[in-house]
Amino acid sequence: MRETVAAMPLDELRKGRRMPQNRLAENLGVKQGETSKIERRTDDNASRSQSTGGQRPRSPKPETGSSAR
Repeated sequence: MRETVAAMPLDELRKGRRMPQNRLAENLGVKQGETSKIERRTDDNASRSQSTGGQRPRSPKPETGSSAR
């Protein structure tokens, strides 16, 4: 159950508890706008994760060999 809750987006958890963003912000010790940013960032990360099949895109490896000197 904890794994399921941990995987849920913050806005879904907050809405499930019928808690407005301003109250969550107060509980977290941040401004309401920061709560909104956190929720959007979580949604963006979830979208990226779904589009990459749950894997992070890999960055290209640096070249090695004599030309790298």
